[in-house]
Amino acid sequence: MRVPIIFLAGYGRENRVFLDARKLWSLYTAIDSTVNKHYFVISNLALEPGEIFFRDGDLNVGVAAELKTKLAEDSTRFEVTGSWSVVENRIILERNIRAFEYILESNPGPFWLFASSVTSMIGFDRLANLIADWPCRNTYGGKIEFIQLPDGKYMTFPSGSGILYSRDMVELIVSRSRQYSHDLASDVWLGLTLLDQTRTPLFRFDVTDVPDKSDNYFSQQQAKIHAAVRAGHFHLRVKTSGNSALAPDRYKTDVNLLVEAMQAFSTIREVNQSTCGMWENECARYSVAGSTSIPAIVDLPRP
Repeated sequence: MRVPIIFLAGYGRENRVFLDARKLWSLYTAIDSTVNKHYFVISNLALEPGEIFFRDGDLNVGVAAELKTKLAEDSTRFEVTGSWSVVENRIILERNIRAFEYILESNPGPFWLFASSVTSMIGFDRLANLIADWPCRNTYGGKIEFIQLPDGKYMTFPSGSGILYSRDMVELIVSRSRQYSHDLASDVWLGLTLLDQTRTPLFRFDVTDVPDKSDNYFSQQQAKIHAAVRAGHFHLRVKTSGNSALAPDRYKTDVNLLVEAMQAFSTIREVNQSTCGMWENECARYSVAGSTSIPAIVDLPRP
């Protein structure tokens, strides 16, 4: 029997693109038969701290009183700058921890959890085929990033958009949730919290070209998306503004590109290389022959 797959995506009201993408996901989840459960986690300022409830696909989580106050006074918040502030990072991290607790309580037995941003599109059948024969344990994986430590070495960690966990990793995160400051970016915090665990390299295709005034911008991005899906990708992330002043206008392009990605995953069946083949190549970029994981600490970033 296949191990259940759970999908978790965060969103909010900081930018219209997140709300529009959430509506699109409602359509996608209605036709998806691969994932067992979909959760879309959102902060709800009307709830008590730590309070949580699930309704219509949304996992509503309360925010700590001190963070509500700081957020109201935060001049560096996302809707102003296009990048997450320290306060928002902490809210998102604590929201995710509470979501992990809820998922563990609500889903007994083994499961895979794939956590991503709402401005991503996932080919879930491809993900399911990739992990079909994997043992559901000791898996903490994603697109590998590096951060230099004070001793000159580098910590590896999966990028926050697109992390695959086996249930035991989610349990470890919850049990260790107070070991490190919540002011860190959530993916760095996760890397530290799971410092004694290896990382599984995964791959992701990023659509990040900032819109220009040319008439063929959309057709160029459409071609890139179709090429990525034909190449065997299972995860397309759309962020056409970067962290810039263009962020308020993301909704004008990003959701259209997400629609294109959704349609591509639904219609393109012939691929140049299997998703499993792409994954083996990705592992080979980081590891010695035959290894499918990399250590938490390395001497130099690779590749």
